Amino acid sequence: MPNVIVADNDLVVRGVLRSLLESVGQTVFLATCGEEVLDVAARVRAGLVLLDLNMPRLNGFLTCEKLRRLPDYATTPIVILSAYDGPRPKRAAVRVGATQFLSKPFQPAVLLQALSPYLEFGATTQKAISHAATRAREIAPLADGGSRTG
Repeated sequence: MPNVIVADNDLVVRGVLRSLLESVGQTVFLATCGEEVLDVAARVRAGLVLLDLNMPRLNGFLTCEKLRRLPDYATTPIVILSAYDGPRPKRAAVRVGATQFLSKPFQPAVLLQALSPYLEFGATTQKAISHAATRAREIAPLADGGSRTG
């Protein structure tokens, strides 16, 4: 399913994620807080949800927990993307039902490669993403983007 909900309270991060995902054929719905995510999720069936942790009113953990209670989102991949890295937030992400926890900052190609199991695109695009991610790691190694939680 090409619909992706992206939630981040930072305008620049939302814009980067939107551009990145739209460049590989995804339809992106933006939210600035957890409450907006739940509103969008009630209207749109998404195949992937990206959540920042540090959002106003309803943080990423609470939003993930509430999304999991929605019938259409019980098994939808939910990826938490956060600058808060380390074992505690990763364990908390598992407890609330996140599929994966990825760290900021991220390299676009590396992030796309990490999200590729949840996105629909062809073999040519997949190969290009894999090549770009490999090159990105060689040129400017950052953390690999996090780890799987489930």
